[in-house]
Amino acid sequence: MPSVIITPAAVRDINRLVDFLRQRDAVAAKSVLSIISKHIRAMKSNVLAGRPTEVYPLFELIISFGGTGYVLLYREAPGSNTRYILAIRHQREINYKH
Repeated sequence: MPSVIITPAAVRDINRLVDFLRQRDAVAAKSVLSIISKHIRAMKSNVLAGRPTEVYPLFELIISFGGTGYVLLYREAPGSNTRYILAIRHQREINYKH
């Protein structure tokens, strides 16, 4: 089973996204945090989580939420069983911040 490490940049992204949503809907903010956490936990047991990007060894994991969702960017360390979560953004954001 892969191990998953959340980088400080990804933690900041999660906090930013939840804080943004909390200003509009506190219940939805709590729900999105729960859903993101669930997907991160699932990455530990699902070897096929995510889709490859154009840049190896980067992958994206789509997290649906309501009519949109979030995109989680992670890297698989070559030769190891570790996944590093690098960034997460709302699907309507233009670029990852990492």
